[in-house]
Amino acid sequence: MKRTISLLLDVIMLVIFASLMSWRFTGVSIHEWAATALAAILVIHLLIHWHWIETRVARLRTGSTRTRVNVILNLALFVTMGVAIASGFAISKVMFPNGLSAADYLRWHSVHETSSTLTLVILGLHVALNWDLITHGIRRAFRRRPSTVATRAPTAGILWTSKVLRPLTAITLAIALIVGLAKGLDAVMPQKKVLFVHADGTRELADPPADIAQTHPGDSEPNLKRGGAGALFKAVMLGGVAVIGRKALRIRL
Repeated sequence: MKRTISLLLDVIMLVIFASLMSWRFTGVSIHEWAATALAAILVIHLLIHWHWIETRVARLRTGSTRTRVNVILNLALFVTMGVAIASGFAISKVMFPNGLSAADYLRWHSVHETSSTLTLVILGLHVALNWDLITHGIRRAFRRRPSTVATRAPTAGILWTSKVLRPLTAITLAIALIVGLAKGLDAVMPQKKVLFVHADGTRELADPPADIAQTHPGDSEPNLKRGGAGALFKAVMLGGVAVIGRKALRIRL
């Protein structure tokens, strides 16, 4: 049951992440709500796999090369995805509008775009490394398994401490560090200019318009025409990284 739930959460997170690849594809409102759902599911995912995290990190020095690479990839994925979510909240226009100036908005937006792209690449490598485990898990989820003998459950206090309280505290601290990292990256981002194309065809780099951090008509509506191409490109990019990681680079540790 736990493996089935874990696989289901992984699929849901992958689908949500795919929908987040282009905000125009879903519109700003759905984009932000989907990102919030992804953040919540990510915490649940970490809680479910906390024993795996503890055991693999403890064996980081003595474990196999595959174990070390897997732990590093998972850690990098958590950091980049965390920064992408935190910076996404910083530039929120619907759920948590915070009245950023145009310059602040563009700096945070640069952090968001960069971390999102890195997340896509690392996720592709993560899929490549764990492809056999993923396919085996899918086959096992649809295979009938014999019933198991029930075992005595631990007491509520032990369960809360070992399964929820301790890992949740560690996850909370990790999130705080991620938010601090995102703020640090925003602080060192250079000021950005915006390219304006005038009616006569001339181009000009200038300060961003004051209303760039605000919603505009049509932003909250899905736009399959404008957003579909971007989402498709990034989906192909994700698949390409996975294929290169598995085939060309031979990541089969």
